[in-house]
Amino acid sequence: MSDTSAVLGRMPGWTGSFARQASHHLKLTLRSSRALTSALMLPILILVALRTTTGDDAASHTYLVAGAVVFGCISMSFVTHATWLVTAREKGVMKRLRATPLRPSAFLAGRIAATAVLSLVAAAITVVIARFVVGVDLRLELAGPIVSAVLLGTVTWAALGTLLSGFIGSPASAWSILSIVYLPLMFISGVFFPSSSLPAWLNQVSSYLPAEPFGQLMQQAFAGHALAGRDLLVMSAWAVVCAVASIWTFKWQPSEPSKRRATHTVDSGK
Repeated sequence: MSDTSAVLGRMPGWTGSFARQASHHLKLTLRSSRALTSALMLPILILVALRTTTGDDAASHTYLVAGAVVFGCISMSFVTHATWLVTAREKGVMKRLRATPLRPSAFLAGRIAATAVLSLVAAAITVVIARFVVGVDLRLELAGPIVSAVLLGTVTWAALGTLLSGFIGSPASAWSILSIVYLPLMFISGVFFPSSSLPAWLNQVSSYLPAEPFGQLMQQAFAGHALAGRDLLVMSAWAVVCAVASIWTFKWQPSEPSKRRATHTVDSGK
């Protein structure tokens, strides 16, 4: 199936277009080995690598599992999602989609919905494997808060990835640029270990960035608490602001051809 085949023929309404795009992008992402590796394998490897540092403390194990779920969700919804948008744009896929009657909002919403579904699946697999790796025993009643935290975190980071995709010029640079954004945030936000040893000012700044509130919400969910409070407001604000700002930053036209034309003009002396 080509990337534009899902939009050919008579176009359905917004809901139908959204559902079709979500299904289409779900299939595309499942074919990506990088997506599966980042969202499934890396959190599991982190669990195994950090298992020996937590001893037999059950609370530390739960903290570690929550951090692994957050890491997998961000890898899927931020890195994989934004990289795909840049790659599709530079290959001309986005330009062809823009020429169809497909509504941009239905396309992007479908893409983010597919990402959310995959993040939920990755989180579920991580939790199941954590049962055997670190011995965390999770109750069924925790499913609701965990699912809610995963969905909010996924939508927020996908909105941020959509926003930043407009500033990334090529697929080759996408992974490195996105990694520079989210990896430092993971380390200063106490996702895997408490950040009490960091300077107070850095903790204060981190509390307003989308990694630490996501980690805090996930900790609340694993503890069986309802998602509420300041962290919920911060994440919601990031989701809304990034979604609105993406209206101006998102690009449908490839940037690489213009660069190649400019280079050719210079080399030819024109």
